[in-house]
Amino acid sequence: MNLKAGPNDSTDNGHSKLMKVREKYLLAPFTEYFAKLRVLELAPFSGWFTRFIVNEGAADVQVIELNRWAVKALLRDFSKEILEGKLKIHEADIHTKLYEFASAQFDTVICLGFLYHTPHVIWVLEGMARLQPEFILIETFDGTSFSLAAEKINEPGMRQSDHLCLPFHACVPKKLLVEWMKLLGYEVLREIDK
Repeated sequence: MNLKAGPNDSTDNGHSKLMKVREKYLLAPFTEYFAKLRVLELAPFSGWFTRFIVNEGAADVQVIELNRWAVKALLRDFSKEILEGKLKIHEADIHTKLYEFASAQFDTVICLGFLYHTPHVIWVLEGMARLQPEFILIETFDGTSFSLAAEKINEPGMRQSDHLCLPFHACVPKKLLVEWMKLLGYEVLREIDK
C-alpha cells in the first residue's frame, strides 16, 4: 500500500471501480440508516464511504482515523462539510477512541474494511456495541474462505493503533463474528456476499 498516493491519484489501478462496487452493495441498500441519523465511521481512509454517507443526509457524521495522510486528505476534501458542522474528524486510535464516546451517541456505526487490519477484533466489536447504536454495519473478510499473509494485512492496519500490536492477524470466520455480535446484543439484519 502506498500511503503517499492520494485518493485521486492517477495510479488508481481500479480502486475507483472497486469502491463503486462496494458502495453499491454495502451502502446503497442501507441508505435509510444514514438519512437524518447520527453516524460514526471507523477508519474512513480516503473518505469514499464518508462522502456517500454525508450526501445521503446524515444529521451528524463523525469519523475516527489515525493515519496522518488520510486525516490530511479528509480535512482537505471535506473542508466545506466540516465548516458546516456536518462532519467531525477524530484523529485518534480507534481502539481507545471508541470507549470515549457516550452510550447512544450514534444511531449507526460503520466499520467497512477495518476489522481485518487489527489483531484486536473483539476489542473493536465490544467498543462498537458499547455505544449501543441501533445498527452496526460491518464489512470484513471471512477467515474460512480468505487468506492473506499477515504482513500484508497487518502493516496498513498498524496505522490505526497507537499501541504495540502483535505482528500477526487472522481473519475472523463469519460464523464466529456472528456469534460474537449476538453475544453483544446484535443479530444479523441483512448479509451481503460481495
